[in-house]
Amino acid sequence: MFKEIETRSKSDLVKKQIMDLILNGVYKPEDKLPVENELAKLFNVSRATIRQAIAELKLMGIVEVRHGDGTYIKEVDVNFYMEPLLPMLLFSEKKINELYDARKYVEMGTAALAAQNRTDDQLSKLENLHSEMVKLKKEKKLKEYSVLIEEFHRYIAEISANDFLYKIYTTVNYIYKACIEQSIIVQESLLFLEPEHYDILEAIRNKDSKLAEEKMREHIDSSRGFFLSSRTTKKTGKKLPDD
Repeated sequence: MFKEIETRSKSDLVKKQIMDLILNGVYKPEDKLPVENELAKLFNVSRATIRQAIAELKLMGIVEVRHGDGTYIKEVDVNFYMEPLLPMLLFSEKKINELYDARKYVEMGTAALAAQNRTDDQLSKLENLHSEMVKLKKEKKLKEYSVLIEEFHRYIAEISANDFLYKIYTTVNYIYKACIEQSIIVQESLLFLEPEHYDILEAIRNKDSKLAEEKMREHIDSSRGFFLSSRTTKKTGKKLPDD
């Protein structure tokens, strides 16, 4: 029932402590970290351990190493602050429905504002994204297709021209992706949602905010249906528990 606790490496512990310092506001964007030798003394570890921790923080997009200058804290994405919460999220059917409701109302807003505020250049990029989606659908390249679906939705949020709503979208989408990764998804179901993306695009093209909002609502509800129906596995027939 219980598993032996794995010993974390020293570099992991250093990385976590630096992340905690950022979360607690000790270090802020554009602050410079102490030099390698000083960090090694502060954490009582080797310089190699510090280099490994910094390399991992760099890969996570948390720090920037400026050669000949030093290591600086970056303006981290909101997802950085959500990361510690993800292990605590239990994706029961009730929670999934709540998540889809959050996604629906946020994306209804971004679609309506995108239709209202989009420029011709932005519309052209959205059309190109959709054309590539259609191409990948025909080729049944589901992995690449799913990546473009996410980019299609993200770009709609971007052209809504509302930075607050865009930040909320990125947070909700981050949790949504974590939810998908913990569940069994019938990827082929994505193909059946393609006409709905076209309807959303058409509404944005015609600058019809009300229609864009309605089509996004229909799309998210359809996605919810496919998602929930895919959660029963063929092997076990089990679902995650309801609250």
